[in-house]
Amino acid sequence: MNKIINATTFDHAMSDAFEQLLEEHQDQTLIFKDCTFEGMICRDVEAGTVRFENGIFLETELKGCQLDNSHWYKCKAHGLDMSYSSVMDATFEGCDLSSSAWVGAQLTQTQFMHCKLLGASFLKSKALDLTFSHCILAMANLQGISFRKQHVCGLDFSDADLGGCDFTESVFEDCRLRNANIRGAKFSGADLRSCDLGGLELKDASLLKGAIISKNQASDLLQAYGLQVL
Repeated sequence: MNKIINATTFDHAMSDAFEQLLEEHQDQTLIFKDCTFEGMICRDVEAGTVRFENGIFLETELKGCQLDNSHWYKCKAHGLDMSYSSVMDATFEGCDLSSSAWVGAQLTQTQFMHCKLLGASFLKSKALDLTFSHCILAMANLQGISFRKQHVCGLDFSDADLGGCDFTESVFEDCRLRNANIRGAKFSGADLRSCDLGGLELKDASLLKGAIISKNQASDLLQAYGLQVL
């Protein structure tokens, strides 16, 4: 049985009321449709199954909350703070999560699809089997996240911090690594042939040790040093 909350605004003064809703309906699917969450601060709250549809989150903190199996659809949540929350097996679809914080969050088997995550921080998150598909991750902090053996599709990593990430045997399709920090990342067996490597210089090519690149990509690296491949 579902409990639906329609077009309600939860401001800072209603933080307790929101927490109570989550706690009282743990045996139901709690659906928030077209709701606005403004200046709300909730911490260490345990929820059942929650679904947010077309939600707007303004200066909202959900730190340390239990939101496993939650579903977020077309939400605008710029700056949402989910630090140290458990968001395992959750799905984010078509959301704007720019400048959001996921520091120390539990993100096992969490999926982000067609999301904007510009400048988001996943520092120290526990991200086993975390997947992104067709997402903007420009300027995001993804240090240490494993993409091992994944099909990495439609991701824009421009200017992102990918230090220490594991891309071993992953296959990139229609992705951008332009000006990304890849120091300490693992690329052994990774297929980068359909990836934009703009900004990478020949002196940094060793950072892609073991990766598969195309002849055109290799030529571009050499041409940056005034060399021609005939």
